[in-house]
Amino acid sequence: MNPDVSVIIINYNTYELTCKCIVSVIEKTHDVSYEIIVVDNGSTEKISKTFEELFPDIIFIKSDTNLGFAGGNNLGIQKATGNTILLLNSDTELINDAISIAYKKLKSEPDLGIISGQLLNYDGTVQKQCNRKESICLTLVELLRLHKLMSKEKRGRLLQGTYFDHENSLYTDKVWGTFFMFEKSLLKQFPQQKLHDAYFMYGEDVQWCYYVRYNLNKRVLYYPKAKIYHMGGGSEFNKDKTVIQIQHRYKTLRIHHNRFYLIILGLLKWLLASIEEIKNPRKNITSKIIWVIFVVGKENE
Repeated sequence: MNPDVSVIIINYNTYELTCKCIVSVIEKTHDVSYEIIVVDNGSTEKISKTFEELFPDIIFIKSDTNLGFAGGNNLGIQKATGNTILLLNSDTELINDAISIAYKKLKSEPDLGIISGQLLNYDGTVQKQCNRKESICLTLVELLRLHKLMSKEKRGRLLQGTYFDHENSLYTDKVWGTFFMFEKSLLKQFPQQKLHDAYFMYGEDVQWCYYVRYNLNKRVLYYPKAKIYHMGGGSEFNKDKTVIQIQHRYKTLRIHHNRFYLIILGLLKWLLASIEEIKNPRKNITSKIIWVIFVVGKENE
């Protein structure tokens, strides 16, 4: 009998973290059947015992090369037998029966395409992952400080991101790929019947969410009853990472908007970033990257 959920975990030189993640799935998941698929993305680290030795019930897939986040997950999905897929980052640990909670909610709403849970730092603070699709209108609201005229709750639900407290459920446009659940049958409507994998890293989850939300007309739900610890990569500014993220943001938006729209959006985003950089001079390069990619149109630089 096939399991309800196929949990796919990508391991790339994160042996200890991956082991903790697997243990948390086994210990916390009770009210749904599942299988765990670990995809090793060309890891080179030395390990004491293999995953199969430690967890004989998992499905282990070894890739000789690093296929990236999307490529590794697509490889895992090929072996998945569950009717529902959960992409779970290796640097996570479940706090409660998050898989069952999310699965039951997903099944209860036929128009729901993707569901994610509440991601917490280990100190208990919330990671703010919900975001609206970038637009001229929303950027103007923020730039002109019109959100200051709104209640805190209305402001949060309109602009989301850091404005939303992430304590209540919310239908949104994009969530992170950290805890990312969807029906496997949904992929039949994707190009090549698999997750988009043009991006090696960063922005894949945005592309998937936009496709589900705007091409398939399914909803994306942030559901905080499912709770997960997420170590994450930290918030330290990294130029190369920021360049790649903004490049991928632009390329994804280009699918949905024409060049003129993106120039106007870029000008507004550049102005907003410039104002923020005056307040925080340490991050004084984001506006330049936005200008080059969005306004000038050099998306690959």
